Amino acid sequence: HSNLTIRYTHTLQYYYTCIVTLRYGTHTPLQYCYTYTRIVALRCRKHTHIKLLYEIIDTNPSLSIMGCLGNAIFNGNQGGVYIFGDGRGLIEGNDIHGNALAGIQIRTNSCPIVRHNKIHDGQHGGIYVHEKGQGVIEENEVYSNTLAGVWVTTGSTPVLRRNRIHSGKQVGVYFYDNGHGVLEDNDIYNHMYSGVQIRTGSNPKIRRNKIWGGQNGGILVYNSGLGFIEDNEIFDNAMAGVWIKTDSNPTLRRNKIHDGRDGGICIFNGGRGLLEENDIFRNAQAGVLISTNSHPVLRKNRIFDGFAAGIEITNHATATLEGNQIFNNRFGGLFLASGVNVTMKGS
Repeated sequence: HSNLTIRYTHTLQYYYTCIVTLRYGTHTPLQYCYTYTRIVALRCRKHTHIKLLYEIIDTNPSLSIMGCLGNAIFNGNQGGVYIFGDGRGLIEGNDIHGNALAGIQIRTNSCPIVRHNKIHDGQHGGIYVHEKGQGVIEENEVYSNTLAGVWVTTGSTPVLRRNRIHSGKQVGVYFYDNGHGVLEDNDIYNHMYSGVQIRTGSNPKIRRNKIWGGQNGGILVYNSGLGFIEDNEIFDNAMAGVWIKTDSNPTLRRNKIHDGRDGGICIFNGGRGLLEENDIFRNAQAGVLISTNSHPVLRKNRIFDGFAAGIEITNHATATLEGNQIFNNRFGGLFLASGVNVTMKGS
């Protein structure tokens, strides 16, 4: 339970070395420090409590801390902020950019609060949560990163809330290898790949987000992905608002999927899923396209004002249609290829 105060410090040109190592019950304020290091400026482990104010970190930092407020953390040979080994704390109001690895990395049961940061222009991803990482990630702006804006993987369960995640060179938010958690009330837009991807056993809760303006699809669920996708607005994407592929089985409820430059929902290659009480409208291609041995259940959806068919089913696919309203679509309500079998109840 050491107590240490560090103020008004310049630390220059150390290589592969911790400038300060704090662990096991340390309580340490750091104020007005200027740290200029090659690999590790400050590394703190379990039960450490620190607070940084007005720190500038130049040239190749990899910062592992418990409290980080109002710093510029940039141009590192590794990542920006690294929280691990049951780490906690507040990461707030920082400008994290231009690092070689993730701007913020959270792993091994760590659970920080990450709030009001700008995380951008990284050579890798923005925020990487893995190995059962947790945390509340809220009201950040994550943009213009080379890889995914946020990755969630390997049993991690963060809560991402009210963030702006945009203008990335790949995916906005990427759940894979049993990545879970909650994605709610975010604005996700203008990515080169999908706004959200879910794959390989991942089962997040995706709710009340706006997912729009992508150069690919809105949400892609593939390779046995799951997920509860509820109350989102998904619009103006270059490809399908939602893709469901390769043995994936998500639940979509009460979403508005509209004004897409392709189809509304496309289900291919053995995709399944429950589509319930969604509004699917004004899409350039079919409101729902079901193909190649897929078999979803569509219940109580409204599919209307499309520029092609309402529902199109082809290539040995089947579907169960229950109580849907399909109206005012340019090429008719239901288009079935020869040999397709559909179970209909009250549509």
